Amino acid sequence: MNEHRVIPHEPICPECGSFDIGTEEVETGDGVTETAYICRTCGEAWPLACVTDWPIPAGR
Repeated sequence: MNEHRVIPHEPICPECGSFDIGTEEVETGDGVTETAYICRTCGEAWPLACVTDWPIPAGR
């Protein structure tokens, strides 16, 4: 059985390692707008979280 799990991302820039992070609404390119982390140092943007369909371990 699979369920969706939300995996939050850390507010640390994956490009430069900065902790000077904000959030903004950004266009994803397919007409959808989502909130993303934005690095104030280098401008890198990444999602607040990802959703996956990892299988649930037995017994849960």
